[in-house]
Amino acid sequence: MPRPRSRPRARLSALRASRVAMFTRNTLCAVAVPKVGLTTANFLERLLDPSVKLGTSTPKADPAGDYTWEMFRRADALRPGSYEILDKKAQQIVGGPTSNAPVEGKDPAVAALAAGKVDVVIGYCTSGKLRLVQMPELHVAAVPSEIATGPEYGLAVLKSADPRALDLALFMLSPEGQQIFSNYGLAPVGLPARERLALLSSDRGSAMDGNIEIDQLALAKFGIGQPVPRNEDPMLVCGQGQYTDDINLPGQAYAVIVRSRYAHGVIDAIDSEEARAMPGVLGVYTGPDLSAAGMKPMPLGMAIPTRDGTPMHRPARSVLTSDRVRYVGDPVAIVVAETAAQAKDAAEAVVLDVETLPAVTRASEAAAPGAPQLHDEVPGNVAAEFHYGDADKVAAAFADAAHVTRLPIPSNRIVVCPMEPCSAIAD
Repeated sequence: MPRPRSRPRARLSALRASRVAMFTRNTLCAVAVPKVGLTTANFLERLLDPSVKLGTSTPKADPAGDYTWEMFRRADALRPGSYEILDKKAQQIVGGPTSNAPVEGKDPAVAALAAGKVDVVIGYCTSGKLRLVQMPELHVAAVPSEIATGPEYGLAVLKSADPRALDLALFMLSPEGQQIFSNYGLAPVGLPARERLALLSSDRGSAMDGNIEIDQLALAKFGIGQPVPRNEDPMLVCGQGQYTDDINLPGQAYAVIVRSRYAHGVIDAIDSEEARAMPGVLGVYTGPDLSAAGMKPMPLGMAIPTRDGTPMHRPARSVLTSDRVRYVGDPVAIVVAETAAQAKDAAEAVVLDVETLPAVTRASEAAAPGAPQLHDEVPGNVAAEFHYGDADKVAAAFADAAHVTRLPIPSNRIVVCPMEPCSAIAD
């Protein structure tokens, strides 16, 4: 059976084309009459049942048959003896010279299912989707990933092609294009936009030496980060997205948050008089203003069970702190003005009077005896202590070990890096 990647690869030099990008793949599915009760979970078990009659495409005459027999081989590796059983029971009802002819316009597989000649037909998922239209009572089951197989389809853009050819290729690889393929039963490839552009436009206009290693379809399937479809990339990266800053309403105002420059300290005063008097400023608000307006502290959704069963410490977190700052960047005030520039200028005029307190920068230092207390209701700065496993067995394993190595293993800080922070527009 030829490798599905061979044809685009062989034509690259002759066509002076771009590199190959896999744009979709087909996979094997099974359609079955309801009495079989076929699902992905019981797929192989039901196919091996002697009472279940199996229909397939014809190997060597129809590629779907070739992939089906490859699936039989994979099944045999998973459960020895499967290949002999499946090969013997498979009725080649589609794609071959002696296969069933269409009956009253029906697909041969549908006709065989309707007549009771077979109970299950294995073929491409695209064919399964069409068979379901002709016989809606059929059940469709995907082949389990352990034995799944199917063709992968690649495309290449001629270096001399009209620029619109590249646009079409990129559309085919975009989430919108992939959805169209998906509607017809094909499997999306989820290739990131960065790799789409690299695969299709690299080396365009330059001569190819004919010896380039060009297994780009494997990159699409097995590349780092695969398979995580990036649905937002075409819009956001290509300038077609909409960010909050792109929205402008009549009479729109802008808010800028004033944040603490101190890691830890008691707030003695927040002087906003100068900021309030600056041009375009509509208001300056602090924690007490929000409390007076009925705004409550932000809820903390996470609740980790502690080692001793006591509730996790969950100190209140106000939108704007008014008594103490606990980290650099702690929000203390909001300035609202007619323009963004006016709001920024006024925010810089807000004076924060803080009586600084000792601070630490490491979690281990914060949990050490005598460390500065951030929240009075959280002794030792430890919100919760939890564990997994059997402590006695772990201790025994270390006690019996011939050698014990001790080393600190920190849990790295993880932070997202959005192109735009969390934003909102209120009307």
